[in-house]
Amino acid sequence: MTDTISQGLGRYSIGEKLRSMRLGKSMGLVELGKHTGLSAALLSKLERGKLFPTLPTLLRIAMVFGVGLDYFFTDERKRRVVGVVRREERVRFPERGHAVAVVDQGTRRS
Repeated sequence: MTDTISQGLGRYSIGEKLRSMRLGKSMGLVELGKHTGLSAALLSKLERGKLFPTLPTLLRIAMVFGVGLDYFFTDERKRRVVGVVRREERVRFPERGHAVAVVDQGTRRS
């Protein structure tokens, strides 16, 4: 792989994002391998940036974590998160009467 391609793909930090998601779920490489059909050795190389995944490989991983391929190619700082909090779920500060939403990024509602 040329340096240009490595630098171009390296800026997305795919391996770091993969490792972060895996550790966030308290999942080992072997367990992730069982879910994806990929070897722990391959996953380790992906996380360390020694290899870059093909799109089908990345899709297998994304499906385990319930994210789309775009997760790996977007800057987390630029990703906008919008949440809707029902009135009865809002927390009020008694001294000012202002309602604020308590956000839990790990919870999704259908």
